[in-house]
Amino acid sequence: MRPFCDLMLTQDLLLRPPHEDELMPDSARDLDPLKVIEVRATGNTAGFIGETGHGPWLELEPAQRNRGRGTETLFAWLGALLAERDEIWIRGNNEPARGLLRKFAFSPTTGDRWRSTEQTRARLKGMASAHHRRYRQRVHMVMLELGIPDDFSAVSGLPLVDEANRLVSIGRDVFDRIQYLTPGAAQAWRQMVAAADDDGVDLQVVSAFRGFDYQTGLIRRKLEKGQPIDRILRVSAAPGFSEHHSGCAVDVTAPGCPALEETFENSDAFAWLKRHADRFRFTLSYPRDNPHGITYEPWHWRWSPPRASTR
Repeated sequence: MRPFCDLMLTQDLLLRPPHEDELMPDSARDLDPLKVIEVRATGNTAGFIGETGHGPWLELEPAQRNRGRGTETLFAWLGALLAERDEIWIRGNNEPARGLLRKFAFSPTTGDRWRSTEQTRARLKGMASAHHRRYRQRVHMVMLELGIPDDFSAVSGLPLVDEANRLVSIGRDVFDRIQYLTPGAAQAWRQMVAAADDDGVDLQVVSAFRGFDYQTGLIRRKLEKGQPIDRILRVSAAPGFSEHHSGCAVDVTAPGCPALEETFENSDAFAWLKRHADRFRFTLSYPRDNPHGITYEPWHWRWSPPRASTR
């Protein structure tokens, strides 16, 4: 089994979805990609999860099955996805995946389907919580490195945003890159695009999910160009605080509009969004004079999931 990607990483392990088709093996091209874990030491992929009609599907790179630290991070990653599920499928004769699920007390049922127990799910939840604590620590260390003040969250009013655990493709953006949102946001986006199209309005994607490392690199490059951090934070959220991490935010444009420019507010697409976006649970995150001190972004819209019933 070949590695899915030979990208060398700046962190020991990175959780992210693939952004190009070539990051997936041929057998997975018919699936909605969720997450890829890549190992810096070799550039090989430690794990891949896809979505089938049966549910989540798991495959591991055989060479990585005994890497202690990498495997533990993989457990935490699986925990975030599987803690609320009781089964997962294995694609083909993938013995490393079987070994991983056996270690976590999953039991084979029929075919390649494996079921978990309450004890297993509790253990996975604990590992997911530990992973969240490490994420917070990582955010803190990167903020120190970039010179972002400790009181950034308190001053800006921006909350810490976890990276999405589950993502599906919404197709290609205006730069021909595959973009991803959470399943709920993706469904709402597709419905909104279709409704706009019925009204003769063409909504296009500039950017959707962006991970912590992407945001860090974005700000680091601006610093290297000599931009002061206070000016950068007026147009780019600090790593860990970007709504794009959630997989629920999308930057929108339309034919003939420069991407990520304030002039988008003069377009028919923006006028349509102001009238109709709330029907699909999308709202403008950063209007003029917003309390976060972020520059007006008429292109940035975020989907909010329905609140769970309290009854």
